[in-house]
Amino acid sequence: MNILTIGDNSFDIRVRSSTKVKEDENIIPESFSVSPGGTGINFSVAYSLLGGRSSYLTPVSLDPFGECLIRYLEEHRVTHIGSRSLKNTALIINLIGKSGSRSTLALIKNTAYTDVSFDEFKDRWSKFEHLYISGGILTEERTQEELMRIIEFARTNHVRIYFDPQIRIGIGINGFMDAVGKIVTFSDIVLGNIQEMGTLPPGLLKEVEKGGTILVYKKGKEGAEVHFRGKIYRSKGIRVVSVDTVGAGDIFNAAFLGYYLEDGGIVESLEFANRIAAVSTTRGGFFVPDEKF
Repeated sequence: MNILTIGDNSFDIRVRSSTKVKEDENIIPESFSVSPGGTGINFSVAYSLLGGRSSYLTPVSLDPFGECLIRYLEEHRVTHIGSRSLKNTALIINLIGKSGSRSTLALIKNTAYTDVSFDEFKDRWSKFEHLYISGGILTEERTQEELMRIIEFARTNHVRIYFDPQIRIGIGINGFMDAVGKIVTFSDIVLGNIQEMGTLPPGLLKEVEKGGTILVYKKGKEGAEVHFRGKIYRSKGIRVVSVDTVGAGDIFNAAFLGYYLEDGGIVESLEFANRIAAVSTTRGGFFVPDEKF
């Protein structure tokens, strides 16, 4: 199944240290890495590595980081069908603690992925029946407007829409929560973590679930659950030694959608995604376990 992805792209700088930061102190981290990232890129690559066909529409910068992103997509059999932008690549600095927890510094203002365009989507959408949207791209008002035009057009043309709100990235940004709420109403499947879903109006979630939207709640080490047409399906957490949670949510989404779209049941898809995401945290960096749909 070929999924078209629209979502943010960036370069991730991961710094691991168990030392608390003090004023004017020079911290030498235990380890660090620099790698391609962004929730849209992560999903596309994970979906491809798990056996799906993936295309990425979002603009990528012409700067050196952008050149690396294009090579990264090519190496993982993801087709980039978007434009190139003169704006800089976003930089995300992840500060990873001893238990794998993270804090993030996001340098995302006026970056390449915000150049996403309805006109570009309209020129290329006809080959696709499935559209994945990462809410991490909704960080500027113009981008929010373009995404709403894309989603309304896609829905009118019977494209199935899968949405990860990524509220932790955009909460507090003007228009972000309104855009998320509107996209939820157009979505066939919404995949959010339990904290993010809790920030959405309960009445909205009940309304879309009643209308046939599948709501996926990711609960980290506690597992995951799906709410659909008045029923709740659960998958318990899997015990692993977690060292890095960066990208685990994107990997979960790729595993769930890939399995489900290959005629998997909700319970089986949930258990598969839960297992893949748990194992992905047992190595540093963005690690996709070698399993197929």
